[in-house]
Amino acid sequence: MHSEVMNYIIAYFFGSIPFGFLISKVMAGIDIRKTGSGNIGATNVMRSLGKKAAIYTWILDSAKGVIAIQIINNFNFHGIPNLYASAIFAVLGHIFPIWLKFKGGKGVATGGALIVYFSPIVGILTILSWALTFTFSRISSLSAIIACSLAPVYAFFFSKNDYLPLFCFVLSTLIIIKHYQNIVRLFKGQEKGFKK
Repeated sequence: MHSEVMNYIIAYFFGSIPFGFLISKVMAGIDIRKTGSGNIGATNVMRSLGKKAAIYTWILDSAKGVIAIQIINNFNFHGIPNLYASAIFAVLGHIFPIWLKFKGGKGVATGGALIVYFSPIVGILTILSWALTFTFSRISSLSAIIACSLAPVYAFFFSKNDYLPLFCFVLSTLIIIKHYQNIVRLFKGQEKGFKK
């Protein structure tokens, strides 16, 4: 039991590394939490600092959860359910980082990469859903919400792993809840999109 809890702690702390915050500090000397939407994720970094910083943020946010789970898988494996639970803790670390008073990102890059890690086909379908929605709407939040909503469906139909649909459902629920304010703005027609 103690080793399993250690997995959750490892995953959380890897997930809690606030790369968007750090990259913004290093590249521009700004606190990303005080610009744009105040979010530390790649979308706000893109709006505030441009593509280069956003790409760095997206890559590192995507990698950190996968690296944590790969370490756990290699050195402290305690079964598939524990691995999925650890992955949720990695996303929780991103959303609620202890270093930033538990105010982090929305978990899209970290969560999406973990879906790809567990099931490339489900991950690719989820990413394509995001890309297709974004192509037509140019709204990142709407794209994330739709892709997250479809991920459990894809997992149910295209994966033989019994745990993946539940993982995708929990993950999607966390991410959609984190998008609550975006959803409110979407209904009011106030959500900003990227220019074509």
